[in-house]
Amino acid sequence: MDTVDEGVVVTDLDGASMFWNPAAAAILGADHVHVPARDWSKRFGLAYKDTLTAVPPDDWPLVRALRGEVVQGLEPFVLGAPAAQAQYVSISARPLSDRGRPIGAVGVLRDVTEEKATQAQLLIADRLASIGMLAAGVAHEINNPLAAVMANLELAEDAVSAVSLASPLSQQLIRGTDLDELSQMLQDASVAAGRVQRIMRDLRVLSRAEADSSEPVDIHEVLEGVLRMANHELLHRARVVRDFGIVPRVLANESRLSQVFLNLVMNAVQALPEGQGSAHEIRVSTRPDAAGRVVVTVADTGPGIAPESMKRLFQPFFTTKAVGLGTGLGLSICQRLVTAVGGEISVDSAPGEGAAFHVALLPAIPVAAALPATPSTVPPPAVTRRGRVLLIDDDSAVLGVLLRTLAKHYECTAISSATEALSLLVAGERFDLILCDLMMPMMSGMAFYTRLERLDPKQAHKLVFLTGGASNPLVQAFLAAIPNRSIEKPFKVSQLKAAVRARLHDERHLQSALS
Repeated sequence: MDTVDEGVVVTDLDGASMFWNPAAAAILGADHVHVPARDWSKRFGLAYKDTLTAVPPDDWPLVRALRGEVVQGLEPFVLGAPAAQAQYVSISARPLSDRGRPIGAVGVLRDVTEEKATQAQLLIADRLASIGMLAAGVAHEINNPLAAVMANLELAEDAVSAVSLASPLSQQLIRGTDLDELSQMLQDASVAAGRVQRIMRDLRVLSRAEADSSEPVDIHEVLEGVLRMANHELLHRARVVRDFGIVPRVLANESRLSQVFLNLVMNAVQALPEGQGSAHEIRVSTRPDAAGRVVVTVADTGPGIAPESMKRLFQPFFTTKAVGLGTGLGLSICQRLVTAVGGEISVDSAPGEGAAFHVALLPAIPVAAALPATPSTVPPPAVTRRGRVLLIDDDSAVLGVLLRTLAKHYECTAISSATEALSLLVAGERFDLILCDLMMPMMSGMAFYTRLERLDPKQAHKLVFLTGGASNPLVQAFLAAIPNRSIEKPFKVSQLKAAVRARLHDERHLQSALS
């Protein structure tokens, strides 16, 4: 009995405790384990798990066992309710007899407090995973109208600029319109739409359900995305100081890194009082260390971490936050994600002096190669023939933008259904380039490509996909497995034009070489 984990209590017929083992003393408290069974409800503050209402003395399992009942595997009771340190205790009880004569009862208690906490945290984790999937879907859906808004704004800006530079006679046609003010309005709208675009990209990166692959990642881009996502929480709690050094790209998974640093930034935010933004600071810095690694530090000016908490900081389900603010999983997950790519995470803190979390990551390429290349000033080769372009997108706004952008320069055919486009190709129509949305009802871009590859591999080679962000693992695997290029929505008109021009030039160069 002394070695089992469950608490065992044996009572006589009056409910007085005759025997208990060390586990029972640990659960009930050494000073209280001798309390008669009929007094437990009052002495221990027993309550039902679901309603937290007090358990009547006659309903306590040990008392029911004294009446001859066998009580097996009940849902946990709350021991110590409504105290803050209440425990969840499950109990089984049965009568004891000696040669058919009742002599008392025995109860077996199991402390399931940690088990209940684990279940609650897993439910939260499952809910957060669902929210992550929802966010990825929302980001994808927003990208279609956002692509149309941004492209139309860019086209409108170009049109206003052209009118501004036109002759006075042309300007008289729009008498009463302040072109400078109109141009400024369009620019402001374009900047705002660009902010939405960055938020959508950050959401896609964070919620992407991709394999644990590593690639060269610009750590400053990741940190800027994280700070944008946390901006609403940061506004009233601290000023953000960026102390970015010259560092190479790191070898990691972008979405995993975003998860790590968003968690660290939110931890720093929640350590600071609300409404004192000017008094506190969260400093995000990057630097190379002596071993050549890239070190990212997230430091705050909060109350710091107590020494006794420092030892358990990275343990699952341990949290120093108030109830409802933390799951106790964040730092343990951060540690797992960082160590998975060969990195290290550590913390410096003292009470009253804030906390600083350091993440050391392996570099992917030399510093010189991490610096952005100077963009080429050589214009792309001119297109000598109007190419035939097939446009496929189920969103009429996006299809309209594609036509408005490309129809002046190419012979365009716009279709809102991949099924209809396939029928056109089966009938013998041929195109120099096919721009196709990836996610469409009835027939997706993936299914369209598969059918077209069997029908006419040359036309399938000319497919360029338009994607609102491939958050689905199957879509990511599909894009990784085919040689075709893709353009992410929302796109800039200038980028779309350049991509189409370059793709058509590559195709014509190939045809010329073959001939």
